[in-house]
Amino acid sequence: MKTFLTLALIFVFSFTFSQESHYLTIKAALKVTTTKGGRQFNWENKNLAIRLDYKTGNFIARINSNDFTDPEAGENNTEPDAKVERTYVFQGILPVRQLINQKSITQNHTVEMQLICDDLMLNEPVQFQMSVTKPGAGNYRIFTLSGKLYNDEVNIPAFKGYDNEINLFIIFNAINSN
Repeated sequence: MKTFLTLALIFVFSFTFSQESHYLTIKAALKVTTTKGGRQFNWENKNLAIRLDYKTGNFIARINSNDFTDPEAGENNTEPDAKVERTYVFQGILPVRQLINQKSITQNHTVEMQLICDDLMLNEPVQFQMSVTKPGAGNYRIFTLSGKLYNDEVNIPAFKGYDNEINLFIIFNAINSN
């Protein structure tokens, strides 16, 4: 618990100092859906660290492999050797200038991210469909990125034995704090 609190404080301070002071990125999650033997499996990771530079559009999401849980059953999706914890990174550039000046309720964009895991020597491009919703007149935004991985290309150990297609959803909120 002490480690979690320390990480949470580091996470909050890193966003405060690493981004333009007017914007905060909050409430991030990565959801994963895949099938095995005709049965659908879902995992969620709310310990996702997201950094979005509102000047350049540089986007980085860090995920630890052992932080995924099944929201319904409370089960973890861990690799066969549960002691192995890997860090996966999604990295790319988002069209922030279009988003900051967004006039419509929803914008849709196609963005490419690199999925990186140094332990697995993985550096794979992933196409995401990004939807950015602006609910109301304020500067609050809801980002939803959906993409697909193919297990025969990425060979992530936690998905060994599952069907080839892995659906990903990165969801986070951004707000102007002025």
